[in-house]
Amino acid sequence: MNIPQYFKDIEENTKKVYAVAEEARAKGFDPVSKVEIPLARSLAEKVVGLISS
Repeated sequence: MNIPQYFKDIEENTKKVYAVAEEARAKGFDPVSKVEIPLARSLAEKVVGLISS
């Protein structure tokens, strides 16, 4: 597996996990209605997400 494919697989699997989490939250299995941890593709996006929340 090459590096771009590796990161693409990680991103796709992460989206699947988030979808499962959002579905569970929609059913009321968690007291919070949305996934609290936003996805960030870079360190800069993560910093902006942390500062703006």
